[in-house]
Amino acid sequence: MKKILLVRHAKSSWTNLGLSDHDRKLDERGLRDAPIMAQKMKDLNYIVQGIYTSSATRAKETAEYFAHNHNVEKTDFHVLPKLYHSLPDTMMDVIAEANDQYDTIAIFCHNPGITYFAYSILDQDIDNISTCGILLMDSSVNSWNKVKQDNLNFLKYYYPKM
Repeated sequence: MKKILLVRHAKSSWTNLGLSDHDRKLDERGLRDAPIMAQKMKDLNYIVQGIYTSSATRAKETAEYFAHNHNVEKTDFHVLPKLYHSLPDTMMDVIAEANDQYDTIAIFCHNPGITYFAYSILDQDIDNISTCGILLMDSSVNSWNKVKQDNLNFLKYYYPKM
């Protein structure tokens, strides 16, 4: 059984208009929500072993809270520029390329790609994956390269204001 947490980065700041989109940091709400959601996943026994994150500052900062809370080693923390504003096909590529030693991975990405991903696997509409929202999924396969959208089971959508 393979488990996936697909996570939208926590809320980012727009106060410094001189920063590029890629370099925006978490704002106060993001700094509050990221550790809460990391702990929530741990409390639900979704212990992350491998992290794959966009290279954007806000995604990396969110992922670092999960890494710290779940005791993810630096060697298991992967920064992937291709996840910056990625689409579902790229997210599926990252899943397929994940290390089979991990049973549970977290992928930190952005909208609109994460919402498009939700549309592709859900029977219900989610208008928008909120900041620090998490799609929990699993697949009964034993290797990440066997995970396909048609064998992904959507378990639950978690978000900070639940």
